[in-house]
Amino acid sequence: MPPCRRAHRCGLLPERCARGRHCRRAATRARVRACDRPAGGAAVRPSATRHGRAFTRGRRGHTGAVPGAVRGARSLKPIRIGCSGWNYDHWRNGVFYPPRCPPREWLDYYARHFDTVEVNATFYRLPKRDVVANWVRTSPAGFVFTVKMSRYITHIRRLRDLGSGVRTFYDRIQPLIRSPKLGPVLWQLPGNFRRDDDRLANALGKLPPGRHCFEFRHESWFAADVYELLRSHGAALVIGDHPQRPFQTHEVTADWTFVRFHSGSRGRRGNYSESELEEWARRLEAWRREIEVFAYFNNDWEGFAIRNGLWLKERLGV
Repeated sequence: MPPCRRAHRCGLLPERCARGRHCRRAATRARVRACDRPAGGAAVRPSATRHGRAFTRGRRGHTGAVPGAVRGARSLKPIRIGCSGWNYDHWRNGVFYPPRCPPREWLDYYARHFDTVEVNATFYRLPKRDVVANWVRTSPAGFVFTVKMSRYITHIRRLRDLGSGVRTFYDRIQPLIRSPKLGPVLWQLPGNFRRDDDRLANALGKLPPGRHCFEFRHESWFAADVYELLRSHGAALVIGDHPQRPFQTHEVTADWTFVRFHSGSRGRRGNYSESELEEWARRLEAWRREIEVFAYFNNDWEGFAIRNGLWLKERLGV
């Protein structure tokens, strides 16, 4: 079979072709067909978004809207919406990733629909530097990675003696630090970690340069003195939306904010209902008049994070 008629896998082009430019164009069309269309019967259906489009095609990493702002409203602050991870096996076979799209191409495919991701894997295991370098290399210009601090620091050491642990963490993510693609560092504290202002103040005073945000899961932390402590160091309070944590506030403690959508309360099995998403869209619209917003959906099961994220992106025009 001539090279230009071969079925190319996701993102792969033939090494050589006697037909030259015309074959390369055919290969590009084959790649688009293999990678960009969701499979029939996919869980992420066109009806999953506000105006009937589940996926927006176009330039890699570009959704067709002005990034971070509604057209004609240049005074608005940037807003980035993504998911808490991309490397999920249960997103394959048409749930999000097309059946023939191999795992090594998942980040590339994800970045065609979202301009940011929250990396949860760094919480469980320190990545190798060459893996992080590959994230930087395979993601498009303008893409942003939020990284989650190691659980060794937040859950085992509980913010004590940050020195060597934080240095090791930052050494592993050096390729991101050297690039313009590093976003906030997320510090998620365990639910049984009660308020300790001295320990928090000590940790805040030793933070490396850059943006940092703290997610508290015990209600004792939600107090005015804690908010002021965060403000004094330019750190953001994570707004973690979860029906089992009603004590969560919407307090803003920096010139940017960070939202984590853990589980909807009115949708099916943690899916966010359209009415919930509309409430959040209005809240985010108000915030972005003054501050930059990062927002991530953590309800990855059944592809809910993808559907909810795409709906909110389209609603806000980002």
